[in-house]
Amino acid sequence: GGEIQSQTPTTKVIESGGTLQFYVSGTKSLTIENDGGILHGMWSADNNIAVSDRRLKREIMPLQRTLRNIMPRADSGANDMKVMDNSTKALGGDSAIWLLRQLRPVSYSFRKGAESKYMRFGFIAD
Repeated sequence: GGEIQSQTPTTKVIESGGTLQFYVSGTKSLTIENDGGILHGMWSADNNIAVSDRRLKREIMPLQRTLRNIMPRADSGANDMKVMDNSTKALGGDSAIWLLRQLRPVSYSFRKGAESKYMRFGFIAD
């Protein structure tokens, strides 16, 4: 391992076992590993950053299954909407449910980082 320091001892880059850790004013700001990295603290970007890549996530499940496991249902099956094709009648009050199922929302957790201990909700883009 090694260490590269700037003019101040608290701003440095430490290399150890294939990991690079960047410190600015004594605070760890970036960790780079062989399979990715972690941004520490509050960051901003000039452009949008998307993290919808399946490889960054674990425990990916359809949102409907997650909600079924979390929230007990008073009436099992009475409110389930049948699969509909494009030529069926107007959807009425169930149109939001039908649309959400078509978008395939999921629950997931990130594999690494501070956010990995929380369940998240969203979409998988790839």
